[in-house]
Amino acid sequence: MKRCPECSSSNLIQSPEIGEVVCQDCGLVVEIEPVFTDEQISLREEEESKLHTGPPLAHHRLYQGITSSFKLSEKNFKGKNLSEKALSSFRRADVQTYLEKKIGRGYDFILSTGDRLFLSPLVLNKACLIFRKSEVNGIGKGRALAPRAAAALFAACRIFSLPRTLAEFEYATLIPKKEIAKYYRMILEKLLIRAPIPDPNILVSKVINKLKMRPETELLALQVLTEAKKDGVVVGKHPSGLVAASVFLAGVALKDKRTQKEVADACNITGVTLRNRSKDLKRFFNERKNA
Repeated sequence: MKRCPECSSSNLIQSPEIGEVVCQDCGLVVEIEPVFTDEQISLREEEESKLHTGPPLAHHRLYQGITSSFKLSEKNFKGKNLSEKALSSFRRADVQTYLEKKIGRGYDFILSTGDRLFLSPLVLNKACLIFRKSEVNGIGKGRALAPRAAAALFAACRIFSLPRTLAEFEYATLIPKKEIAKYYRMILEKLLIRAPIPDPNILVSKVINKLKMRPETELLALQVLTEAKKDGVVVGKHPSGLVAASVFLAGVALKDKRTQKEVADACNITGVTLRNRSKDLKRFFNERKNA
């Protein structure tokens, strides 16, 4: 029996409301126990039922990382030999199907390409999920595996608005960008994925760093794109062309000039595209100035 450490009395009482054990003789709080209501207990049991051990679920691993391994034995729990029929059924259960092997190879390709492009695990998980869905739905069935996996990774980059171009994917995977773009369109259409429209502002800092231009040039180029976006000048234009034109015009204005070829190569476009987009931006600002 518990006794009060202050007066050694055994006259203790527990308060059900606050969970305290109090001595009635001297009033000392002997013990404090947490009290859970019926509602709190049910919520706690529900949370505990959702807990699981092991590593978190990961789409870039086969079966999302949930696997069971067991040692195949020729004897049962009684020590008797298993029949040949039982052994063959165990062996068949341990063999992957053709679809699972194909998905596993695609995962390996996505992870290796993601390392070359310095992509985060979050993007790689999304790419593997898209690739698995495309394989289960038979998108591009019978065609080469690598372009389909590259298209899934490109779709994940577009979903997260990462500034990765098809030219970079072509360089990293040695797959023609037209082929990657073809499967990318098929994935968007069949899986009903709505990728956001690329924002030209995301590419500006990347081009500025590649050309080693000043921060003032980057700020002016961003202002040019922001003003053009407000009036709808960027609608229907390729983001790389608009970025190249804004960077080129900002460099000319701040005497941080680079040649048209240097800017066009940094944005993976032609000089003709750069000149056309520059004319569009000049025309827009001239009309705005004269208005």
